[in-house]
Amino acid sequence: KGSFYTGIKRGWLFMRYILFILLFFLCLSCSHRPVQEVDTVFYRGWENCLKLSNRVVSVIVNPTYGGQVLYFGLESRGDNILWSDSVINGWTVENYIRTRRSPDAGRFDIGNERKTENIHDSIWAGPYQTFVEEDKLRLVSHPSQAMGIQVERIYFLEENQPVLHIKQRMSNISNGEVEYCFWTRTLLPAGGIYYCEAIPNSQYPLGFSEISLSADTLIPSHHLQERIHVENRYFTAFPGGDEQKKYGINTTNGMYFYQFNDYLYIKQNKYVPQGKYDNNLRVCFPNMIYFNDEFLEMEPNSPMVKLKPGEAYEYEEIWTLRELNSIT
Repeated sequence: KGSFYTGIKRGWLFMRYILFILLFFLCLSCSHRPVQEVDTVFYRGWENCLKLSNRVVSVIVNPTYGGQVLYFGLESRGDNILWSDSVINGWTVENYIRTRRSPDAGRFDIGNERKTENIHDSIWAGPYQTFVEEDKLRLVSHPSQAMGIQVERIYFLEENQPVLHIKQRMSNISNGEVEYCFWTRTLLPAGGIYYCEAIPNSQYPLGFSEISLSADTLIPSHHLQERIHVENRYFTAFPGGDEQKKYGINTTNGMYFYQFNDYLYIKQNKYVPQGKYDNNLRVCFPNMIYFNDEFLEMEPNSPMVKLKPGEAYEYEEIWTLRELNSIT
């Protein structure tokens, strides 16, 4: 195990170095006006997918099966950073209801997990209405009577930057109060290095905890595990191996990194210090990951919000994709 843990240490130091470099580039990207081209394409068995491109990065969005992002890749490279499940190619919500096999790649959900798992079908895997509006793409779900909400999602790219903005809005269409959170669940191929901040507190002394896959309970955690390393308030994971693992991490800066080969994928959202983070009734983290031998699932979420009839709540994520050799 010595060489494995040496690799962990080197990976942690490398990711810490990358963090400081990325802060500079992320700040630069914030000043650009969004612009892109939108084309209708056939992709993975789905017609009427929508491809957004700004000549630096391309995104393919699938309105047919949950409105997920199927593809996110640099134009200069032509490969996809997201993990795909070929079994579901061309599927519709009816296939999901029959098999319970979920959307893949850049998928979007509503939580918390135990509250919505049996009522989220149409928003999780159903069709979305599509609107191309100047420099952005807008998708709107069918009203979900089971959940009492309707979801709108806006995608746009920044000019000359490999940066995607995804703005979500849920509206209460029911006659009573509802309470949910946005829960994004992005799949990336295993074999890379995941990295984020982990802040200790009274509830989570190490800043993270392993989560049982069979029950909504926490498993006592240690600083050093087979595929986990925690040091100086930094959490590093090495997805892969023979076992499935799930972790909750107390990340308060809203930044999450994944190095895969010579790519660095970054996801950003806004942390709300006083927010109620409630992932599955007994486990409360603003950030989670799950991994197996095929993929890593990055799962940051918004706080739970209560909405009265007619009220709405908005949430934004920013995705960035860079080549490591272009920033080092």
